Amino acid sequence: MQLNQRTCKQLGRYIIKAVSAVKVLQSQDNYDEFLTLENHISLCKFLKILKDIKNFIEDISQIRKLIVFIQETDYGISLERLKDKYVKLLEKFHESASSLQFNILVDDKIDDVHKDIDETIEFIQTYKRNFGSGSLFQLIEKTSKDIQNVANNKLFEDVVIQEPYDNENVITKVFEPDDKKLFWIRVAVLKNSKDFANVAKFYGAINLGNQVRFTAESSEETLMTN
Repeated sequence: MQLNQRTCKQLGRYIIKAVSAVKVLQSQDNYDEFLTLENHISLCKFLKILKDIKNFIEDISQIRKLIVFIQETDYGISLERLKDKYVKLLEKFHESASSLQFNILVDDKIDDVHKDIDETIEFIQTYKRNFGSGSLFQLIEKTSKDIQNVANNKLFEDVVIQEPYDNENVITKVFEPDDKKLFWIRVAVLKNSKDFANVAKFYGAINLGNQVRFTAESSEETLMTN
């Protein structure tokens, strides 16, 4: 799930226009004359800011990396750090672009940033209600690591959480996933979501060569036949 999509797209527009301006500059016949020591330092600084913006986009689009911007206050969740970083990055961007005489015009949609922040806070609060205070980010960290392990491995290990009770509404399916790696990534998510109030119970997945055996509470969300 990607968070803060409006903000990321907005910053992406700055990067696209900035890269275009640099390419135009480099294609000019007098580029060598332009590249004095002072201008070279300014250009390197400008490219560094673009890299900082790119890293910021990656940080705020993933809940695992977004953690550093989240504050808990007396009034609830705050993402003021995110907004402050956004504003400061654009201030540095415009200052650096001006030093190179770049005329980069992008409509600064600050309202979209506020909308993203409100939606992200709502998302975090919803998760905290389900997982309880203090456990959300531990879950995210553990799930992220498990997903990365699955993505990096060619061998998939069996996952058994518990045996279902006789009276539980359980379904067991044996099938060949269209995308085996994606299947085991989903298993990693289910394994770490076992205490989530609104997720169907997951009992285990067994590797049977080309096929898998998947056992869970009967639910549309957990019938992973693809």
